[in-house]
Amino acid sequence: MLLLLHANYANLIDWDPWVQKLSSDYRIIRLDIPGHGLTEADPSNDYSMSRTLVLIEKLLLYLEINKLSIAGASLGGTIGIHFANQNPEKVENLILVSPGALNPRIRGSDQPAELPKAFDLVTQITPRSLVKGLLSGGFGNPENISEELVTRWHDLLLREGQRDAQMARMRQYVSGNIDEVINQVKTPVLIMWGKKNKVVPVI
Repeated sequence: MLLLLHANYANLIDWDPWVQKLSSDYRIIRLDIPGHGLTEADPSNDYSMSRTLVLIEKLLLYLEINKLSIAGASLGGTIGIHFANQNPEKVENLILVSPGALNPRIRGSDQPAELPKAFDLVTQITPRSLVKGLLSGGFGNPENISEELVTRWHDLLLREGQRDAQMARMRQYVSGNIDEVINQVKTPVLIMWGKKNKVVPVI
């Protein structure tokens, strides 16, 4: 059983290559975190880590899943760290793909980031070129960024309420004392970091 958690400003289609490779051997669950992809904005407007963890716990309860492995990219990796720490009996393995909270330059914080007001423009103006730029930061090989992928991302991002929700998540995001948290995780952990990652470089 493998749960896949995507990054901020991303969605579950990011995991398509993983699903193609692993679905014949594993049961895979992937979701759009509230305010991303096809999942609507959270009516509570609460995008805190604690709220996100509660929603994942409720999903697993609904699906009657007691044990699983988690793979998380960037934001998804940070969520995975906290979930494994709080639910050690449920998480068998943890795979962290470029987890932003572990980046030495932006190590975990107890306070939300102060984002420039200019960031709010993204909620009003979101051209395809911006989406292509976001994708280029996450792909080591630009040839893997097809026009179809850009269109799918762009269409999902333009869904009603998505951009406001994702901006709210960024403004509410607190990774916490990640060094302390990850030191408490007893689950086996695999950390993967692309050397060409421009969004959260390893050094």
